[in-house]
Amino acid sequence: MYVGIDLAAKEENETGICILDGDIEVQLVFKNHEIIKSVKKASVAAMDAPLTESEAAFRPAERELMSNFGPMLPLNTPGMKTLSEEGKTDQKSARRKM
Repeated sequence: MYVGIDLAAKEENETGICILDGDIEVQLVFKNHEIIKSVKKASVAAMDAPLTESEAAFRPAERELMSNFGPMLPLNTPGMKTLSEEGKTDQKSARRKM
């Protein structure tokens, strides 16, 4: 089973989850424990959230991606920093519960 997570920066905003396990299932969840429940049985889970922080707006990898695919949100905005913190929290929680 594969799980993709489009993480919201705050629990009051919805997080999108796509589960591929023969069929495709899409979920919208709000709480971190709902995210953890969705990934518990996954063989692979991928989260669309920065798991590192940067004072620079973009790292070399983002610059290269933008040169080929267009603009993206800078990493050093308050919203991206909040998203990074949420992603790291969820990553740690998932590792403890697996």
